[in-house]
Amino acid sequence: MQHSLDVDKMKKRPEKLSIITINYNDKEGLLRTLSSCDLQMERNFQHIIVDGNSTDGSLEIITAYKHTNCKKIIEKDNGVYDAMNKGIQIATGDYILFLNAGDEFYEDESLSQAFKNIDNNSAICYANVLVRSENGEYLQEHPEPLTFEFFRERTLCHQSTFIKRELFETYGLYRTDILISSDWEFFLRAIFLHGVTVQKLHFTSSIYYLGGMSSDVTNRTQIIGERKEVLENLFPHFLRDFEKLEKLQDYKNNIETRLDPRLANVLTNSFFSKLLKNQIQLYNRILNWKRKNTT
Repeated sequence: MQHSLDVDKMKKRPEKLSIITINYNDKEGLLRTLSSCDLQMERNFQHIIVDGNSTDGSLEIITAYKHTNCKKIIEKDNGVYDAMNKGIQIATGDYILFLNAGDEFYEDESLSQAFKNIDNNSAICYANVLVRSENGEYLQEHPEPLTFEFFRERTLCHQSTFIKRELFETYGLYRTDILISSDWEFFLRAIFLHGVTVQKLHFTSSIYYLGGMSSDVTNRTQIIGERKEVLENLFPHFLRDFEKLEKLQDYKNNIETRLDPRLANVLTNSFFSKLLKNQIQLYNRILNWKRKNTT
């Protein structure tokens, strides 16, 4: 049984959206993001810009930026999630979208698509995102339904995820002591612990440029450590399974890098991938059982 927020069951279309843009010394990325927001056909949104006292010329851009409903916070913060929380606390929209400096909308009608497709009774609505880097680009589609198998290795992209503002009031803000994976922790807490309603939006809403701290491979050790701490806190009985799956994944990756790619593909698909999939499916069944018996 899923918990529901106090919303008008007859109201489908959101009345207003709050876009929160976090920036610190990313002048070029900020210009790209603000330009993308200016080009949106749908104008019924609040824009909140939170800057951590940039010194690269960003402040001049923020000062000159005009929008009919724009709030600006320019002050030192204690990290990206602290800045995101500041934006949340002054947001007035039905839903919040984090489009940070460097991110942009996929097309000029992205917000129009969101307003058209979001069911106002849904707590978290997630669309596809185009991931772009120096080496090219690819479309990242999030599964339906969302499973623990997906969250074990990945997460929803905040650039394409519309979060009902009431969730932060009901379940709390982002944890600022988690430096990289706090949005992952929030999604696990809201979706799997409290069972909020989720909705897949079948369109691409945003473009995400690789280069942030969560996509930096050098941060993988810290990310795994943070996720283990989150699981120990929220789902302690599943921590051992998580560690086993991490070892299996590392073993699989090691085989793929040492063997001829074609042979590695045959071996991993025929044995290790099946083993990994079976382990995760068992994990999901146990988790679903726990959710049903605690609601």
